[in-house]
Amino acid sequence: MSRRERHVLVLTEYYYPDEAAASGRIMTEMAEDMAAVGWSVDVVCGYPSYLGAVRAPSQEVRGNVHIRRLSPGHFDRNKATGRLANWLWFGLQCVLRFPAWYGRYEWVVAVTNPALMPHVAAAFHRLDHRTRLLLILHDIFPDNACVLERLARTGVTTRAFQRLNRWALGSADYVVTLGPVMRDYIDQKYRVAHDRLVVVPPWQDAPLRSTAVREETRAQHGWAPDDFVMLYAGNAGVVQGVALLQECIVATLGSDKRVRFCFSGSGPMHNNLVGGLANQFPAQIQTLPFLPSDQYEALVQAVDCGVVSMDMNTAGLVFPSKTIAYLARGLPIVALVPCISDVATTIDAAECGAVVQTPEGFAAVARSLASDKKTLARYGEHAVAAFVSSYSRSVCTEKIVQLLSQRRETSSES
Repeated sequence: MSRRERHVLVLTEYYYPDEAAASGRIMTEMAEDMAAVGWSVDVVCGYPSYLGAVRAPSQEVRGNVHIRRLSPGHFDRNKATGRLANWLWFGLQCVLRFPAWYGRYEWVVAVTNPALMPHVAAAFHRLDHRTRLLLILHDIFPDNACVLERLARTGVTTRAFQRLNRWALGSADYVVTLGPVMRDYIDQKYRVAHDRLVVVPPWQDAPLRSTAVREETRAQHGWAPDDFVMLYAGNAGVVQGVALLQECIVATLGSDKRVRFCFSGSGPMHNNLVGGLANQFPAQIQTLPFLPSDQYEALVQAVDCGVVSMDMNTAGLVFPSKTIAYLARGLPIVALVPCISDVATTIDAAECGAVVQTPEGFAAVARSLASDKKTLARYGEHAVAAFVSSYSRSVCTEKIVQLLSQRRETSSES
């Protein structure tokens, strides 16, 4: 066997221990599951930036995966220019390593965190043409920035980036999207051959549920047995449509004193969102930072319902992974998302919650679920069933391993 065969290079900004970032957890689990079935896996990633930027060595081996962390850019990622500078710095360090990578890998796998990574991976693929290329799309830049009016649709930056996207996506052996709506968007916008587009949704490990942990955590946060606790976990920014979400929460808390709303996370608009609500409804709002995995697990088990939100213009561009985290834990979901979106498709297919677009609809669903324990329990059972069949870690990472193995076998036959 040549040194190239069954050797994979994974390029991602977020990786262990940055597992509070969904893409960090997903890429970690994907790489370790590849290694578990016999692939030799090298990961090139950034240093941790979540959970207070946990310290990590520049190189280590974990789960039989060789990890190399690149020097961080110290630009402000809350500003567009700072994010772009960090992307460029990360990408430049990868380009400088092309000579060392040449001839070593059968596959290079890159995710859209940072947004330039698919272009860097495609450039290496073109240089070392015997290396296969798998691109994983967790979001789509600059398209998401355009619909959020952060970039002009016909501006120079937009046109240049989209041209690079067409080139990178057209270079890939396979392009993985998070759902069928995103797949169809890529098909129509970037004209990627349909047989090279593969849907692999975000996934989760199967959690262990505990009644004792639920009761203990509710008591810790001061939630009474009859309180109906809704959880919003993760980032809060423009992509998440937080302005409309805030209106929905005001309408809900103002109409039903049984409802409590818990935030766990961060993001550029998190303080603005939570601060005003906490002042208006001090007894009904709980605010927490990003939590370590054990504390997050206890929190999710303690609440009654999970909330997902997206800007109404971002259908096909994002799929919040918290949706699957809620499914895995049997949480009914209230989704403030477009009717045609991967989140809506998931919830409707599973019959595990409600999809709404207005504050009135959101508040009505919350009041109904707070009063209807039977429907709440049925949604929870449906959520777990959907998770087990379609969104567990073992099911989803196996799809990616099969892609790599299938392509390798096809190539060896030709």
